[in-house]
Amino acid sequence: MYLLRAEYNSIKSLVGLEDSNKLTYLYASNNLLGTDCDEEEGEGKKNCLSSLANKNKANAKNTEEFDDGLYYVNLRDNTNLKYVDYFKMDEDIRHLYLKGCSPNMYVYNISEILGNCGNNYDLPCKYLSGTTYTWSDYFYVGTLVEGKDELTADKLKVDLMGQPTITCLNLENCKTGKDDGNEITDNVLNEILKSMPQLKYVKLNGTKLENLGFCEIKGGAENKSDLENLDLYAYCPNLVELDLRDTYVTDLSNLNNVVKKTRANPSGRTMGTLRLSESLRLDSGGKPIIPELNVIEGVINGLTGSNYYNPGTGYNSLVLTSFNLLKKLEKCTNLVRLRIVMWENSMRSLGGKIDLSNLTSLNSANILGLRYNIHFSILC
Repeated sequence: MYLLRAEYNSIKSLVGLEDSNKLTYLYASNNLLGTDCDEEEGEGKKNCLSSLANKNKANAKNTEEFDDGLYYVNLRDNTNLKYVDYFKMDEDIRHLYLKGCSPNMYVYNISEILGNCGNNYDLPCKYLSGTTYTWSDYFYVGTLVEGKDELTADKLKVDLMGQPTITCLNLENCKTGKDDGNEITDNVLNEILKSMPQLKYVKLNGTKLENLGFCEIKGGAENKSDLENLDLYAYCPNLVELDLRDTYVTDLSNLNNVVKKTRANPSGRTMGTLRLSESLRLDSGGKPIIPELNVIEGVINGLTGSNYYNPGTGYNSLVLTSFNLLKKLEKCTNLVRLRIVMWENSMRSLGGKIDLSNLTSLNSANILGLRYNIHFSILC
C-alpha cells in the first residue's frame, strides 16, 4: 500500500499499519485519532500512531518499487490527538499537517522532522524549537492584534510548561490586567519557571511575581534542613541573568540556592547580572518595601556581568534602580567584590551618601552611574 485515504471517518487508531512498509502518502484527517487511546505505548497499551514508526525507505521491503518512505501525512482535525512522538523516527517525512489536533500537543520531540519539512507543515500549537521566547510575540492584551492570541494563564502554560529548549525567557510586563481566574499570578509564574530548569536568562520585571519559589531547593520543604546536601539544588539552577524590577518580591534569600555547591559545581556557581528595584508591595505605612541585600552577599560577590538582554549597554552585574535600595548595601559586611550599575535617571537630584566602611574585606569595586552627590567611604 502506497497511498491511504481515510478522511472523515470515526477511526480512533491506525494500529494495523505496522507491516505497510511502502506507505508513502497518508490522509486521515477529521477522524477520532487519540480518543480513548493511551498517549504512550507501554505494557498492555497500544498508541494510536505507533504503527507509523520507522516508515523510512531504508526499512522498506521490495525497494525497487519504493522510493520515498512515509513522505506526506495529513492528520488535521483529530481533536484529541496529542502524542505524536512516533513521527521522530520517520526521517523521510517532508509534509506534516496537524492543525486542529489537541492544542496541548508536544511537538518538541519531532523538531528535526519539522525542520525537514521547511514550510510544509502546520500545528495546533506554537512550534517552540528556539532558545528565546518573548510572550508579546504571540499574545496581545486588551486590543485585538491580528495573528496573536489573547493572553491567558492557560495559554501561556501550554506554550511553556516543561518546554525544554528555551533558555532566554522574556516575560516582561506579562499580565492580563484583569482578575478573571486566568491572570498571570505569582503561582502561575512560579509553576512555569519550576518546570524549566534549563533557563539561563529570565526577565520578570513588571510582573505579579511575589516570591522566588523557582529558586527554592528542589524537592520541597522536607529537604530545607539539609541545604549542604550536594544532591539538592534550585528548581532553576542555571540562572545567569535575572530581572526582578517592579515586582512584588521582598525576600531575595532564595537566590543563594542558585549559587550553592552541587555535584555539578563543587565550587559553587556564579551569576552574571541581577536587576533589582524597590518592591511594589507596600508596608503598613504605605511605603514600598525595600529588599535586603545583605542576605545575598554571596550572590553579589560572584556577579560577573554576563547578560543576554541589553548586551553592550553597560547595564549589567548588580543593577539597582533606587537610592534607597543602594543604601541597603550599608548592611553588608562580607562583600569582597562589588560590580554595580545605577540607572542614571533614578538617581537624578536625589544626592545622599553611601557609607561602605563596614566592607573591610572589599578588594575590588567596579562602580558606574553613581552621580549627583553620591559619596562613598570605602575602607579596603
